[in-house]
Amino acid sequence: MLRTTNAIDLSFTPSSTIDEDFQNRPRLRIVEPPPRGTPIFPGEAATQDMLERKNRRSDLIVLVQRFATEDFGWSFEHENTRLSHATMNAAIQFLSLLPMNQVEPKITPTGEGGLEVVWERSEVTAVVIEGWTLHAVKAAGTPQAEYIHDIPFTGNEVPPEILAAIPRLS
Repeated sequence: MLRTTNAIDLSFTPSSTIDEDFQNRPRLRIVEPPPRGTPIFPGEAATQDMLERKNRRSDLIVLVQRFATEDFGWSFEHENTRLSHATMNAAIQFLSLLPMNQVEPKITPTGEGGLEVVWERSEVTAVVIEGWTLHAVKAAGTPQAEYIHDIPFTGNEVPPEILAAIPRLS
């Protein structure tokens, strides 16, 4: 049975040789990348930097999933701890909703089923995700520290008070 798409023949006929099979395949069409500045993310331009940032964001989401499915022990007190499933789902949604013009965060499990998301710029901002509840501190470790406690996260948008605390790219 011959299965084809518009561009590539996905079948292999055992009776033919590999050379014959290759020569009979439809030619691939090379597609040029979009012109500089072409938007591909809502409100964002398709630059190489933006695409790399999107890939790193995807890597963070994979890491969140690993924190929820694999045991990790970041201290002797919290051996074999995993993110709760609620925290995993909330963290994935939270990271997915962050605008691409934000400074890239680092993530670490809290050891109690939560996830800490940290941005290091001229000052440190941290968000702790515990299930569908967010806690944040802006200018952590300084006398100017601002604390935001018990913000419900619906998964539809990053709460404005949390988004305002996260540093943007210059």
